[in-house]
Formats: sequence, structure tokens, C-alpha cells
Amino acid sequence: MRVGDLLLTWNSEGTPAAGRSTGWSQIGRFGPGVLWQQAPSEHWYGFPLQSGQTGPWHYWLLGELTGQTTNHIEAALNGQIEIAELNGHFTLWAWHNTTQQWHLWTNRLGTFHAYLGQENGRVAAGTFCPGVAGAIGTKALDWYGLTGFFSWGFFPQDHTHFDAVRMLRPATHTVLDSNGRLCTQERTWQWWHRPDTGRSYDDTVAEFATHFAAVMADQVGPEKVALPISGGLDSRTIVAAATAPSHTDAQFWAYTYGYGPKSIETKIGRAIGQARNLPCDSFTIPPYLFPALPTVLRCVEGFQDVTQSRQAAIAAQLRQNADVVLAGHWGDVWLDTMGVLGKEVPDLASTVLHKLEKGGRHWLIDNFGLQEQSEQLHERVKTDLAHYADLADLDFRVKAFKTDHWSWRWTTASVRMFQTAVLPRLPFYDNRLVDFFCTVPSEFVHKRQLQIDYLKRYAPDLARITWQQYRANLYQYQHFRTWLLPARILRKAKRRLTGQQPAERNWEVQFFKGEGPTQLRQMLLTPGLHIHEFVRPAAIEAMLAEFYAAPLTQGRGYSLSMLLTLTSWLEQYG
Repeated sequence: MRVGDLLLTWNSEGTPAAGRSTGWSQIGRFGPGVLWQQAPSEHWYGFPLQSGQTGPWHYWLLGELTGQTTNHIEAALNGQIEIAELNGHFTLWAWHNTTQQWHLWTNRLGTFHAYLGQENGRVAAGTFCPGVAGAIGTKALDWYGLTGFFSWGFFPQDHTHFDAVRMLRPATHTVLDSNGRLCTQERTWQWWHRPDTGRSYDDTVAEFATHFAAVMADQVGPEKVALPISGGLDSRTIVAAATAPSHTDAQFWAYTYGYGPKSIETKIGRAIGQARNLPCDSFTIPPYLFPALPTVLRCVEGFQDVTQSRQAAIAAQLRQNADVVLAGHWGDVWLDTMGVLGKEVPDLASTVLHKLEKGGRHWLIDNFGLQEQSEQLHERVKTDLAHYADLADLDFRVKAFKTDHWSWRWTTASVRMFQTAVLPRLPFYDNRLVDFFCTVPSEFVHKRQLQIDYLKRYAPDLARITWQQYRANLYQYQHFRTWLLPARILRKAKRRLTGQQPAERNWEVQFFKGEGPTQLRQMLLTPGLHIHEFVRPAAIEAMLAEFYAAPLTQGRGYSLSMLLTLTSWLEQYG
């Protein structure tokens, strides 16, 4: 069975209104609480739902387990295995008949988002944030949360757009009484890092290959599978494990996209597809964004800059060619270091903030008057980093922090854009890989070395294809400083002299091509917009003029992208 979303309400009158797809239907009443579900729609693929009863429990697992079955859910509920051993992209909700309590669990890395809202005696939990806010009748904005969104591109901690709605944190067990009152919240899994010093580097590469092959075997399944291919290493690592050089099975469909017909990314993507005999379509991203904004907001819920959701440009092709997509998100974090390996870091919080903060944030902070909240945000980073103090390796400490914050609030929100058409699967979030990387010395993944050697050893055909970052293959990239860098400088100088500067960011396509300039202006300056309650139209007008005069200066593209995201969200859900 596949559903769109779940919603649990207390003290709400009638059928909930706000939803991502069709209307809500009631699953059942448990004490004073009512559990609702929505069906999928043409523009929202939704999630698989497993439900059942075991002992005193009624349960609903929304999402998917990987390499596990319903038996594992029931074993976890009955105390035979730990909840943290459940592996997959899911949230688990259960009603205990004896204690008359609701139990809500998030998975280890919080890939599947759920929210809890409380205001004026109303309580709601759900998998669609505006739906939760609508059920409790709240509109008040969380300006601390929005300060983080402007500063980093994602919301801080468990904050959302709404002051009365919070996101349930990763690896968390939330218990509510029969009236929806919060009883307890506790972690079900803790970060750890114990490098296996008895395992050689070569054996570590081999062990990664073994684990990754097992993960991919479970994630591919019987469905039609889409393989997005870029010019980087993570997508080709997935291709390496999912296919073979002699592969002929029509189960896979590969695709790649870029911002112009001469895109290096699509050229590399096609080469990878050809190496594995994959049907591979390449796309040039058109000016699709403004008509697609309602769909983008429904899927991602306004938790990410709307120009980042490139998947929306090929939703129809995804829907036509696949049932699931294998996404390479977070491979670049597990398989690289965080920039502090072997360094003296006197102030780790400042180092982390430097990595988080976006160019272009100052205009947003200043024009919305959020200086005080910005200072609070900096202090909270110091507090949050202290939670990882038991991790002796500073580089892994930053990686754990980044996974619990950046990944949870930005990366896995972006994954939902796929669900306008297909179901995403996330190999690099599998428990088996998380446990493996908790045993790997940071030195082994420095500068992508383990991943590079994996590809050279197990997929030499893919290793011989250009790595976009260096414009060289994995047997040549070490020469970047000696003969590849001068070639790059020469190409860049030639483009400047000829005036042929290719688009490198989605906002360049969306804000400059087609009707983009007119549509952007309408979205930001039409009289009566909610955004004008918080920032003066004259300030927006001035920013637009400065942007079109010098778009790559002072992070103006980021400022306008975030402004567009908030104004669109306010009109749809605010």
C-alpha cells in the first residue's frame, strides 16, 4: 500500500484542510487522538505504508525498510531487537493499547521527516509540516529558525517556519499520552568512532566494496530504477555497484543533466552510461521553475532554496521511466574529510560556522532585522558541537555534526523533490555503511582516496572516465597542479575573452532565461505580497537592480533565491 502522508490530531475540529495531495481520510481513533492518511496524487508519489498489530501495539511504518521485513518491526516493538537496528528510510508510529500512549520513532539519521506541533490546547503530529500547522491553527513565524535558513540555507536544530511546530530529531523516540501531551523524548542511537587499527587500508577498501554491494543488492529490488549520473564520483560509485560492464538488463534507466548543450556534466554522464550499456538520456535544464513552484513547495515544504530542486525539470521523464531512484546523497561526506584533519583548530565552532555560512546572507539578515537572532544562532552552534565532544577525531566530529544538521535539514529535504515522480532510495544512509564508516580512520578517506581506489580496483572502466572536478580521469587527476590547472586557467581566460560564460548555477538559468526576469519581479514585487510585511519593496527593487547589473557579486544570486523561496512559501502556506 502507498499513501501520501500521515497526520495525527487532538482537539481539532472536522477534517484537516492543509495537505500535500488529496483530502484526508480517517484511519481510526485511538483514545482522543485521530489518525489520518492522504492518498498519493499526480504530483506526489508518496510512501509505502506497512501497518499491523502485535501484542498491545498497533503500528504504521511509513517509508521503507532495507534488507528487512515486517518481522523486524514487530521484533523491535516487542523488545527483541533495538529500534536503532531497523534499517531504512522511514518513520515508525505505534499506539500501545495498555498504556494508552503514542510512540513516534525517527530513523538513525532522520532521513524521513516528521513534525510535532502544539498550540492553544491543540496538538498534531505529521509528515507534512504545513499540514501539522494547519491542524493546530498556527501561523506565527519562527524568526530564529528563519535566521538559520537565511544564514545557512537550512533551518537550525529542530526549528521550522512555524514557531509552534518542531521537527522530530534523528534517532529519537517520542512518547505522547492519549491526549497528545509530551511524556518523553530520548535518543535511540549515539554517534561513535572507533577506527579499526588492525585492518589494513587495502582490506578497508575491500570491506567497503563488500558492504556497498550488499546495500545495493537490497536497494535495487525488482522495480524500474533511475540512476542519476553527474560528473562526480558518488553517482558512478552507485553505477559501479548496481551494474556490471556487460550489463544489458532494461531495469535501469540513467539520466544526466546540465545547463547547456556543451555541458561537461552531461558529457561525462553519457560516457558512464555507455561504459555500462545503460540507456542514458541527457537533458539541458530549461527555465522551468516559476510554473513549477507550487509543486516544488509541496514536495520540499520550503525547507530548501527552490532553485536547488533541479529534479522538478524532468519529473515527467522520471515518472515515465522509473519507479525508484538511487540517489548518491551524502557519499561525498562519508568518503572525504571535513577540512580539519591533522590541523590545529583552536576554535572549532568558528571553523564550522565558516563552513555553514553563505555568501549573500548579510542582505537577508540586515533587511529582515535579524541581527539579534544571528548572534543567538552562533551561540547555539557552540552548544550543539559540545554534544559530540566524546568523538576524539575532530574531523569525524565535524562529520557527525554535519550529518545531524546539514544532512537532516537540507540534504534529505531535497530528496523529497524526487517524490513528485518516484520513490527515492538512499544507499549512503544505510545502517551498514554508517556502522562501517564509524570504524574507518579519517586518513583513509582523505581527498577521496578510498573511493578512488575502490573505483580503480572494482570498476576500472568507470575510473578511466573524466572526473569533472579535475577534468581528468582517476589515473591522471594527481597531475592537476602541474598540467591540468594551467589548462583550466587557459579555458577560463578564453571564455572571458569571447564572452562565452556557461551557466554554472540553476538560478542563472531560471532568473535570466525566458520569462525568468519578469516572473521573478512579479513574485517579489506584486503589490499585496506577504513578504512586504517584513522587508520594504524599495529594498527588493534595489536588490533586483544590483543583481541584474552584477549577478555574481556579494552572493546576490543566493539572496534572491532565498527571498523567492520565502515569498513563495508565504503565499502558499503562510
